[in-house]
Amino acid sequence: MQRWTETTNELDKAVAEALDKELKRRRKYAAFFDFSDKKAKERGVVTTLLESMERKGAAVFRGPVQSVDEKDQWPDCRAVDVEGRNVAFEVTELVSQEAIEANQHVGDKWCWWSDADVVGRLEKILQEKDQCSFHGNSFASVVLVIHTDEPTLEPDKIDSLLKGHIFPKLRNIEEVYLLMSYSPKLGGGYYPYFKLGLSSE
Repeated sequence: MQRWTETTNELDKAVAEALDKELKRRRKYAAFFDFSDKKAKERGVVTTLLESMERKGAAVFRGPVQSVDEKDQWPDCRAVDVEGRNVAFEVTELVSQEAIEANQHVGDKWCWWSDADVVGRLEKILQEKDQCSFHGNSFASVVLVIHTDEPTLEPDKIDSLLKGHIFPKLRNIEEVYLLMSYSPKLGGGYYPYFKLGLSSE
């Protein structure tokens, strides 16, 4: 009994130390999805999107989400669609690098995004990610997931901004989703996400 207690205490201490280390390492701005293990972070983002889709009754992909072998630069993860075909997922972030750097030294510095800022940054992300090679023959489709925890971007604002907005056609990416951090105002236990409209021409 004593040995069991000692082992449990050691485990608890190790877990507490690991969590403390992770919290100290995390950046101080827009850190909801931030995690030191890049692969775990990417899987977590895609898994969160898939679970949110399922809770809304709009599941088009199925897990488990798996990391792609590190020797392959793209994509980050894989899952399957409802027909069981492999789908590639690339994960990236919408965040103000300036605000990240400012908050490492001085707290509570937020980035205030205009509609043009948001659309412009999204367009830049799409252009950059569409240059990547995703081993197209291995996947039925390629999905880009852009996550954000920007404190001044509210789901209502993003919904009205993206509704009806069409982004330029992409060559290598079929679908794009913007995933936001949890919003208790929405209820339903899911994270708000939005599918970006892409031009077909």
